[in-house]
Amino acid sequence: AAAAAVATSVAVPGRIFWGWLSSGYVSPRIMLAILALAQKRSNGDVDQELNRIKEAAEYLNGIISDILSLPLNENETWELNDTLDLRSLLETLIANYTSEAGNKGVKLAFKGCVADALVPTHGNTLIGVFDNVLRNALHYTSPNTPIDIILGNEDDRHYRVQIVDRGAGVPEQNLNDIFQPFYRLDEARDRRSGGHGLGLAIAQRTVALHNGSISASNNPEGGLTVTIILRKADLD
Repeated sequence: AAAAAVATSVAVPGRIFWGWLSSGYVSPRIMLAILALAQKRSNGDVDQELNRIKEAAEYLNGIISDILSLPLNENETWELNDTLDLRSLLETLIANYTSEAGNKGVKLAFKGCVADALVPTHGNTLIGVFDNVLRNALHYTSPNTPIDIILGNEDDRHYRVQIVDRGAGVPEQNLNDIFQPFYRLDEARDRRSGGHGLGLAIAQRTVALHNGSISASNNPEGGLTVTIILRKADLD
């Protein structure tokens, strides 16, 4: 009924509209454009149905964008021809999220024991990794709690970054599953937050292509710690 209403609103013959849908010809972006036109012509008669379709199209568009960001396979290799300062990146992300964190009563606490933490990288790919993990921590941590962002040396050849929240944590049996594509502990909750179950999968693949590792563990006092280990840049 909703699709028929859209077809009528944009003056597209029903058989053509349904043909587009059944063939997969309409991408979410095209669907959003059609919906925008339909809303202009609907005079409010089918706005509720149009909004439902719009939400679904936006959700699918987000999934497609995330899939396109996902490295193709674990055997893919990248040339690590750039250098990134982890300390500067983390300080920038903290500054970007300070206002949002304050709205929740959350303090972002940076703890770094190294002045310059240079790692080899491929373009800006690592930025998305840390942005995703910090955004998740801010979303799931309990109100009026701190999030610790800890930068240190794992050993002589690697840096370690830990992002520690005070949320509900993850069941022990699912700690590895959260890095699998489309895995979500709470589908309804993640859908409301805009999550597609791909952010941590993209992060895991990206870190692996940087010869690093990412893992999650529950805190004894509650909450989740995500640990990212990356190889130090060779400055010789």
